[in-house]
Amino acid sequence: MGVENAEVQLSASGDVNQEQFQAAIKRSLLPLYRNNPMVVDSLFEEYAAPQLEEVDLGGNVLQSNGELKSDLLNKNQKVAYEAITEYFREPQRDQSPDNITWPDSLRSEEYSGVVQLQVHLDVEGEGENATSRADAVEVLSGPHPTLNRIALKAATQATWKPAYVLEDGSWTPTESWVQFNIPFQMR
Repeated sequence: MGVENAEVQLSASGDVNQEQFQAAIKRSLLPLYRNNPMVVDSLFEEYAAPQLEEVDLGGNVLQSNGELKSDLLNKNQKVAYEAITEYFREPQRDQSPDNITWPDSLRSEEYSGVVQLQVHLDVEGEGENATSRADAVEVLSGPHPTLNRIALKAATQATWKPAYVLEDGSWTPTESWVQFNIPFQMR
């Protein structure tokens, strides 16, 4: 799929074709794609792409920097997002770990910061009562190795409402990915 690295490659005339346009819309939906790339991409192709094919790409659709005009991008990003989320619900954090504690020796401006995590959520249970918990966690960035480890542990204690896919008229929980931050700030 390559959504993150997809770029609108313009022809010599500066025209944008439907394939380039849809690639730009997909790239604008990257946070949604991160939840479950295969499911979201198949929903994009099935439900969003047909709506985007109706967009008139004639005339001046590009900004001076070669990107799609923001009003065109935003309007159609919303169209695609709504088409996908009619059949896909993103995971939602249900319960965060309370009172994350960390060593006093790391409570300074020097170590203050945010640990950014990517978490794979596995599904426990079925139907609307299902929950999700982390079964894999990766630190994407963080201010200190000890704080990173504390954030990893906290992420495994958090609970989530899973992602859901509408299948045959009912919502089915599905595994997914999320990215979120745990701040370690001085107060």
